[in-house]
Amino acid sequence: MRTFAVVFAILFAAVAAQAQLSRGECMGRCVLCGDDPVCATIYENCIHTCMTNGKKAPPPLPDVWGAIAVSPSALVQGHSWNYKSEEEARQRALKECAASTVAKDCKVVVTVADVCVALAISKPERIYTIGGP
Repeated sequence: MRTFAVVFAILFAAVAAQAQLSRGECMGRCVLCGDDPVCATIYENCIHTCMTNGKKAPPPLPDVWGAIAVSPSALVQGHSWNYKSEEEARQRALKECAASTVAKDCKVVVTVADVCVALAISKPERIYTIGGP
């Protein structure tokens, strides 16, 4: 019985390995929704998933980083965008915030990669909030 199980497992693995489809075969199974970058990413993820029998593609590395730093006591902000690393974006946002003569406690409140983020400050209420995707 053990020999049968081993032979069955080997045959199943061989058939499963042959079941992978080529890029051309997968292109016919995936629908391109448009010619913008979002649709292209969805299309490429579909092809990758098809070709790898359902294993999802790893997320792409970020192209650009941004950050927002805020001084909670002075409600002063600093921001950065278009940096190649998260650390560079963080440092620039802190530098921008600290450039104010009243900001002594700047801290990074958010870093983002390839997306937008918003900051709202209400000085009368002495609050701030961030938002984004």
